[in-house]
Order: sequence, then C-alpha cells, then structure tokens
Amino acid sequence: MTEKNKWLLSIALAFLGVVIPIALYFNSIPERIIAFEVVSKSDLVGPLGGVDGLEITIKGKQVKEATLYSVKFTNTGTVPITVNDFEKPIYLKFDGEIFSVKAKEKIPSNLSLEYSVKDERVVVSPFLFNPEEAFSLEIVSSARNYPTVESRIAGISEIKESYPSKNSTLKLIFTLALSLILLVFYSKSYWQFFYQKNETNLGGKVALFTLGATCSISSILLAGTVIDIEANRLAFVVSIIIPITFGIYWAKQEFKYNKNIKATR
Repeated sequence: MTEKNKWLLSIALAFLGVVIPIALYFNSIPERIIAFEVVSKSDLVGPLGGVDGLEITIKGKQVKEATLYSVKFTNTGTVPITVNDFEKPIYLKFDGEIFSVKAKEKIPSNLSLEYSVKDERVVVSPFLFNPEEAFSLEIVSSARNYPTVESRIAGISEIKESYPSKNSTLKLIFTLALSLILLVFYSKSYWQFFYQKNETNLGGKVALFTLGATCSISSILLAGTVIDIEANRLAFVVSIIIPITFGIYWAKQEFKYNKNIKATR
C-alpha cells in the first residue's frame, strides 16, 4: 500500500469514526409520530339536481352525492404508542354525512382496530400502535372537501397530515423519471460486464457490476415508493423493459464505436 493510499484510508476511517457515532446517537432518540395521508378521493355519485327520476341509494338511503376517500395512518416514529397514551381517540372529521367506513388494510393483519361513526366524524378508539404499523380506511361520504384529523396523544403535539396535490404529482413524475434513467445506466453497465470481458480489467468489471446492481435496486425501490406495483403490474413491467432495451442498445453502439476507433489507429 502506497503512502497516498494509507493517507486516504486514514481520513476515511477518521470520518467514519465521527459520523457513525453521531448517526447512532440520533437514531437512538425516541420519536412519537403518527402520519395521516389521504391516499385518494373518487366521486361515486355526482350532483343529480338536474336529472329527473334518477334515484341512487346507499344502504337503503337515497343520496345525491357520494365520494370515496381512501386514508392511511402510519406510526412513523421509533416507539410504540399504547392505549394509555391516548387522552382522546383519533377523530376523522368530514363536512358531510358519512355513509360507510371499512378497514381496507392492516399492518400487521392482527392489528386491533375499533372504529365508529358519530355525526360527521369517524372515531378510532385507542389502540396499541407500534412503529412501522399502519392501517387504511375506505370512507364513503357526501363531503366534498378533504377530511381533517384530530386527537390528543402523549408526546404528539399534532398528527402529520398529507393530502394529494400538484406537488405529489411532480414528485411522482420526477421519481419515475429518475428510476428510468437509473435503469438505462444499469442495463448499459450490465451489458458491458458480460460482453466486454477482454476490454476491462477485473477492477473495471467489478465497478460496472456494482453500478448496475446499485442502479437496478435503486430504481425498483424508487418506483415502489410512488406507485402500487401490484395494481400497475403491466405498466411497471413495460417501464422496466423500455429503458433496459435502450441501455443495451446504447452500450452496443458505444462498443462498436470504440472498436472502430481502435481499428483506425
């Protein structure tokens, strides 16, 4: 090992010796956070004032307007929230009548969850909410505006609320575009790794393979954060095939170009 390499290694170890303890310290600080997200809002029944003789009923009750809301609660903190931590239940407030409430998803599946409807509010009773646990509700209501959430829980000043917006659309476009770009570079490095064995040394091969693996894993993780892969399986597969094909084509053209340059020298 040269003196230069020893110097760089010493700096790297010293840096890690400072960063790792700080990261471990901040990671050990307990946090109480509940995140509330309105996942989607879909009109089931639109205004029917101008349609004569048309009647729509939900559970035997005539309705003129109905909207389906899909909402999600997640414990994004680092400590459990127990039943005794609740001074008040979680109230989900609407500005219209609530026709039905259904638990769509629970993580884990044995999560104890009790809820009821009082006037224009969904009331979620106190329950044990461990870190990374979550549950989703589907609510049909005549409300036109997004619901608001309210509670009183020890260590939590307010529940973090998130609603669909233009920003989330931009985030979706940006994340998917970044995912596709990563896949292009992944497929390019993948092709080079397997077909340019005589053109690169072992270090180069390892570097290309590492780049390819990193890009592929990153692109899948990125896509998974903004779209439901199970619900959009075909679109997800197509979005993978296209950039991989482009990346391989790019690598082949680059390989041919480099080969022609060497032949003319």
